[in-house]
Amino acid sequence: MPEITGCQRINLLRMLREAVTNALRHGTPDSIQFEIIQRDDQLVLRVSNDGPSSPPEAWKEGAGMADIRSRAAKIDACVEWRSDEVGATFMLSIPLGEGVGDEERALA
Repeated sequence: MPEITGCQRINLLRMLREAVTNALRHGTPDSIQFEIIQRDDQLVLRVSNDGPSSPPEAWKEGAGMADIRSRAAKIDACVEWRSDEVGATFMLSIPLGEGVGDEERALA
């Protein structure tokens, strides 16, 4: 089973922190759940909350979302935001097993 690199780990933790901060700041949820699972050759992070939410296309991209997109790009990860009547979900898929580019770039 492929392991997550140090660069991926640092960026994953920083994006998790930002996703939780965004949920608390903008969603006023009663609860926030997160899970990290391996699915085939990817590591998947899912952060969900039960706070009120508008559709992602109506969201203004602030510093938090921009930082998440930037960090995801550094480690070749895919980012997705969803919302429905029960809250919002942030999903991140990180490829495992192959190089993620320049170590310095990924840690910046």
